[in-house]
Amino acid sequence: MDFEIIEEQNIKVILKDNNEEKASCECYYKNTPQDNGVQVGCIGNIEIKDYNYGVELLKKAEEVLKNKGITRIVGPMNGNTWKKYRTVKYTRGDNVFLLENVDPIEYNKIFQEAGFTEIYTYTSNKGLIQDAYKSEIIDMADENLKQENIVIRKFNKENAVQ
Repeated sequence: MDFEIIEEQNIKVILKDNNEEKASCECYYKNTPQDNGVQVGCIGNIEIKDYNYGVELLKKAEEVLKNKGITRIVGPMNGNTWKKYRTVKYTRGDNVFLLENVDPIEYNKIFQEAGFTEIYTYTSNKGLIQDAYKSEIIDMADENLKQENIVIRKFNKENAVQ
């Protein structure tokens, strides 16, 4: 197992085994935000072909960033939050939202095994509005719809009229 380090605007870290690429990522440290006066480095554009190489890749990326003087490292983040910037801890297997940037669920465990900890969490849950909010207005609207025999259902493209 060996690493190829390519330094351009960012630093690309490629982990190879028997000359075959197994995992790669980019390290961002220029023009990144500061947190309480400390420059933040980011690990992003992660591609792990074999789970067994993920932890080694992240540890090498952390080493590369520390060698540039970066002490606060976050990941996954592809430079900013307009691109992939989080891992998934749990899923029911539902499809992601349109344009949702989500890394494979295994990446969360890889980050944890490499020593990273959560700094923020986000929870998304599909359900009825009534399940999320108890409101007299929602109950009244629901009752009015029932009285008018109005049913709201999911769009079914097979029954759509063109």
